[in-house]
Amino acid sequence: MKKIIIALIIVFSAFLETANAAEMSEWAKGDYSSASEKGLIPLSIAVSNLTDNVTRGEFCNLAMNMFDTLYTGEVKLFDCPFTDCNNDYIVKAYSLGIVHGKTETEFCPFDSITRQEMAKILVNTLETAGKKLTVSSGKDEKAYSYADFSDVASWAVLDFVKVIKYGIMSGVSETELNPNANATREQAVAIANRSVDKFKPNAAVYAKPKLTNMENGAEVSNNLSVTWDKNNSAEEYIIIVKDEDCNLIDICTSVINQAGISTENFDKGKRYTITVAEVSDKTVFSDAVEVIYDEEEERFQINTVSDKYRRVFQNGTPFKTKDEADANMATVQIPVWHLKDNGTKVASKTELVVNANLAADVVKIFTEIFEDAEQFPIKNVGGYSWRNTAMGKVSEHSYGTCIDINYDENYYCYADTGQAITGSFWKPFENPYSITPDGSVVRTFAKYGWAWGGNAWSRLHDYMHFTYLGN
Repeated sequence: MKKIIIALIIVFSAFLETANAAEMSEWAKGDYSSASEKGLIPLSIAVSNLTDNVTRGEFCNLAMNMFDTLYTGEVKLFDCPFTDCNNDYIVKAYSLGIVHGKTETEFCPFDSITRQEMAKILVNTLETAGKKLTVSSGKDEKAYSYADFSDVASWAVLDFVKVIKYGIMSGVSETELNPNANATREQAVAIANRSVDKFKPNAAVYAKPKLTNMENGAEVSNNLSVTWDKNNSAEEYIIIVKDEDCNLIDICTSVINQAGISTENFDKGKRYTITVAEVSDKTVFSDAVEVIYDEEEERFQINTVSDKYRRVFQNGTPFKTKDEADANMATVQIPVWHLKDNGTKVASKTELVVNANLAADVVKIFTEIFEDAEQFPIKNVGGYSWRNTAMGKVSEHSYGTCIDINYDENYYCYADTGQAITGSFWKPFENPYSITPDGSVVRTFAKYGWAWGGNAWSRLHDYMHFTYLGN
């Protein structure tokens, strides 16, 4: 394993100067986090631009990670016939009959994969792992209703019928499959994650590495010391650094739960994210932690979970009583747009009670949402409330560190069934009060370090909910 990782780092280092810029889409964050917990995400995808096209080699790697999650038997490996690659996962997929080359001797691992090639590999992977996908013999399956279904190659017709029937893939619109189009890395991760959820809903999950501390080195401009929870089963750790556009700028390894990161190339005022990958029988990635170089203080501002707790609680310890919480709240006035019955919007103001240490940021957030061209209408909004969650746990509302917007039109539900826990529905782009994944509300909260319950977790979706602490 170690030789493979070192070889990968050498390869990736050669591309550090040419990485393309892009951020992970908001809709993809929940699936990406869930896929990481299952050990599905290959390192080659994690270090790359997630909104760029996934390659044949990367998707093959993803498929083999999926296969290993679904199947525990032995695999007999054959000699690799391909002259352009000899990766373990490609050899394994070829030996299982899951993939073939573009020619007898070339796999073309760096070519972008098409949607119909993905469908073929997905079905082959699932069925080789013992999962049976059945379809009717006639043409009454949903896939045949797409206007461009005739564009699907004959070798992929049955596969597309199956992935559409089982909800593993869908059309690019209500009427188009676009089988010859490519897919992005984040789309590929989402498809793999949902496939495992459907065919092995109780798949084992792995604890993500938790970054516990980041400190400025003796020379702030040259070093940042990073520490994370140790796992005795880990063979080694990989530290990935990206800039605010998700360009890969550094990658290194460590055999202990600590590493020093050179920051000589960090630009003042820019955001950087640090992710730790734990390599054992599965590679599991921590959630990215944001680092900002503050020009005024000449120090790094580090937004780890522990830093957030220290910001909102005295000594980093959550409030234990309502009286204690009450004493640490502040009432702020925020601008909002109200939607009238005739469809026009009028400017208004409302009050919101939040944690006093977050009050200034909350005013900035709602001011930016108000000033955005979208003019998102807010019917109701709630912050501090001393209470438990619907699941019986202490609610983050008790700390004044989360905010709910338009409760009824952005419901809290089970991800797999859509069954409501609170609220009635979520209809983005249809209902004006429903929050859209790429709209001004989600974007602005994310800018200030808040997560959206609509994509923060894999098993529950809380579309009204914005959380500073992640709960």
